[in-house]
Amino acid sequence: PDHLHYILLELLKNALRATVETHGIDADYPPVEVIIADGKENEDVVIKVADEGGGIPRSVIKKIWSYLFTTADPSIQEGLVAFSGEVDHSTDSPLAGLGYGLLFPGLMHGTLAAI
Repeated sequence: PDHLHYILLELLKNALRATVETHGIDADYPPVEVIIADGKENEDVVIKVADEGGGIPRSVIKKIWSYLFTTADPSIQEGLVAFSGEVDHSTDSPLAGLGYGLLFPGLMHGTLAAI
């Protein structure tokens, strides 16, 4: 489904950005792991995205479900909303900033948790 594709793309982008920011540009990066678990007797599927990106500060953990919240550096967002005289949009394609929130929990009676 499209919403699952969107959510996984956002989670992977966040994990990759955090890994690069934590380990530096020229580092030998640890893997970002995606684990998909199901069982013969289980009606649910669990998808886990794990990285070594340093985590989310405890002081903002309650905000991560808020629409347009990002832990990305504010300078990344400047290119998204800075317009020049001839163009009414940014031509940059950053890995983070001004995403559209993970609004999944209400869809299909699913849950989404930060652990």
